[in-house]
Amino acid sequence: MRSEEWQDVLLDEVIPAVLRQGFDGLMLDTLDVAAMLEERFPDRFRGVKQAMVGLVRKIREKYPDLILISNNGYTILQDLAPFLSGLLAEDIFMMPDFEHGGYKQVPARDRFEKVRLLRSLRREHGVAVLNIDYVPPGEERLVRRCMESSRRLGFVPYVAEKDLSEIYDAKD
Repeated sequence: MRSEEWQDVLLDEVIPAVLRQGFDGLMLDTLDVAAMLEERFPDRFRGVKQAMVGLVRKIREKYPDLILISNNGYTILQDLAPFLSGLLAEDIFMMPDFEHGGYKQVPARDRFEKVRLLRSLRREHGVAVLNIDYVPPGEERLVRRCMESSRRLGFVPYVAEKDLSEIYDAKD
């Protein structure tokens, strides 16, 4: 992340190759890993959080019309938001239950904190907020409730089953 050569390859080779394929944006996933590594191993990863933010800033500067969406990345969203087109947040209302299998409701406290941050960043930086909730197959009422709740918050909802192999469409 801190390597200028690596950043140059990304900026000058990888992104242009993606654009030549007809894409008009990038989904930037797991950006908060940089902050996590720096926090856990400060001697080895000192400066990677700022390097990540700097890289996203460079992408925005070099490709001003490129759609840039961050997936989650809550620990550094405040720093990244000025350079992003949108934020993708998973698990606002429903989420996979990895411990017991199936699905579960997101705890109210977790939902409140995510929503507070996302709405603040949307207001401050004008970024779109998209969200994915995970609902078991056959639960149309729950799908509809998640979508309606997301829309009331000003978010763009996407509801699917946990493996993302089936996308739901709420029937109005």
